[in-house]
Amino acid sequence: MKKVILVNRLDSLVDALEALPGPLEFLNFETTQESFRMVNVLRERAGAQEIPLEGLLQKGRELFKQQYVESIGRINQNNHSLDWWSMPFTDKNPFDQDLCRLTSYFLLIIRRLQGNARLLVVITNSNDLAVQVKLWAASEALEAINAVQVPKTPKWFLKAFTPAGIIKMFARTLFFWVLSRRYKPVRNEVDDYLLITSPTHLRSFSKPQSYTDVYFGPLVEHFEATGRKAMILALVLEQPLHQLQKLKSVDSAVPVMPIESCLTIGDIIRSAFSALKMYVRQPKLKGTAEIDGVDFSFLVNRAIWDAYHTGNSFMSFRFYYSARWLAQRVRLERCIYVYENLPWERMLVLGIRSVSPKTRILGYQHASVTASHINLMLAEAESVVAPFPDAILTTGEVVKDWLQREGNYPTGVVKSACALRQGQPSQVRAKQRALDSSHILVALATSQVEYIKTLLFLTKAFEDSSQYSIRIRPHPSIPIKPAIEAASVALNECFTISDGLLSEDLEWADTVLYASSTVGMEGVAMGIPAICIDLGEHLDTDPMFGWNEFKWSVAQPSDLIPTIERVRRIADSEFSALQLKGQEYLANYLSPVTEDGLRVFWEG
Repeated sequence: MKKVILVNRLDSLVDALEALPGPLEFLNFETTQESFRMVNVLRERAGAQEIPLEGLLQKGRELFKQQYVESIGRINQNNHSLDWWSMPFTDKNPFDQDLCRLTSYFLLIIRRLQGNARLLVVITNSNDLAVQVKLWAASEALEAINAVQVPKTPKWFLKAFTPAGIIKMFARTLFFWVLSRRYKPVRNEVDDYLLITSPTHLRSFSKPQSYTDVYFGPLVEHFEATGRKAMILALVLEQPLHQLQKLKSVDSAVPVMPIESCLTIGDIIRSAFSALKMYVRQPKLKGTAEIDGVDFSFLVNRAIWDAYHTGNSFMSFRFYYSARWLAQRVRLERCIYVYENLPWERMLVLGIRSVSPKTRILGYQHASVTASHINLMLAEAESVVAPFPDAILTTGEVVKDWLQREGNYPTGVVKSACALRQGQPSQVRAKQRALDSSHILVALATSQVEYIKTLLFLTKAFEDSSQYSIRIRPHPSIPIKPAIEAASVALNECFTISDGLLSEDLEWADTVLYASSTVGMEGVAMGIPAICIDLGEHLDTDPMFGWNEFKWSVAQPSDLIPTIERVRRIADSEFSALQLKGQEYLANYLSPVTEDGLRVFWEG
């Protein structure tokens, strides 16, 4: 009988292996020191074969992407309701939830067991994955051993057995409601208003007595200059107390209102009641939850459970009631919001449309996208039930073409506008090419997992080379030291860690390496060649996916230096032509802010 063992502790692995002699295959889904120790033990065992995770995920990720979008879309079609749309996993976002990643791992395990593997060891910290595999194995007359140990911390206990998450979010909302009441808008059912709904950050208040919208800055300034009536509904992020203190001194013709200011005490209670109702009685799935013909309903039900045990659904409900209250109090001719198809956005749309169906609602795709942004994709018939805006405006033609091609949006919904947040790449002069091209800038982003995988990739790629100067630039909000310790790598004298300005790093660089960072795009805009390091994730993380005229990709450490040298040998005349193509691409990706581009926001 075929057997699979799912484990996350070295001592449990050793105990299991003593009772199971003979050959085996193993997969490692983790990037922790404990998982690396387990891998080392397995590599020393006679007859043990390591299955390279990256190659398997790379080969199947395009098919998996399509299957996952269709599966979750079908589940959404069968279960759609106000309560349903409040849950995070329904947006398919692979960055904020575990469901997408665990589903890809589940399918990979099944494929190995349906192949030649007789004994499969899976290193994972996910008990949910282990239980789902065990349920599937039972239906296939296979043996599955769940040896995953879950630490029973006080935080785990509170989440598992109490509505602490809902209570915490309720108390937080009540607190900020008291502080935000001064920003409550006056009733005006005569004048037409533009409502801009936008997250706010500390840098939104970088200038004294002023507010600069991070996402819609030029548009807000344009409306102020034309005298049109507008207001900003703010989702306050990052040190909200400090931001509210700054907001007191803002002198602007466009009022900024925290969403709590547009709630009544009754709305807050209703939000809590809705969340608690679902906590007590978790909704049952209607229809099946299958992907590639395989039942993965346990993972889906765990995602539902998580939504009502963390306070996430409560936060979604309060956005619904805030938008509904505002649309009843003020005549909203048009609403524009940052579009990522997240739960709070859907609740905004539902709240406004419930009382003001004539309001024109526009979503603005404000940043770079990758093929992994499946939250922007709908299943084939999902648009019939999904709450989405009347039009989606993009930063340029590149993203517009992708959404029209793969997003399954109705004809005419997606329109090209301009890049309000980013600089104008078409105005940047191409950097002069260096003679030796030995300066390599590595841009990190996204997560500690990406850091660890990139560091392991780089140390393998450059272990026998000292001819390059490699500068690693961490993301400003993600420290690199924990990743270096977890990966147990020793960076040689060729490596340095940047703590300077990005502009200085790009001026220094001859080549930019990245896995998901938009610094690669900024490099191309300056005429610097970019190389994407494909870390073999279950979805493609390259923001310049599908374009290769001044960008290269490598999936194996052994291919990195040969690729750098191939770029280095390009003739100057051809290199200059490629620089121009790169800048043209970026200008179509991030279109400059012009009168025509801004006009789309009030005519689209």
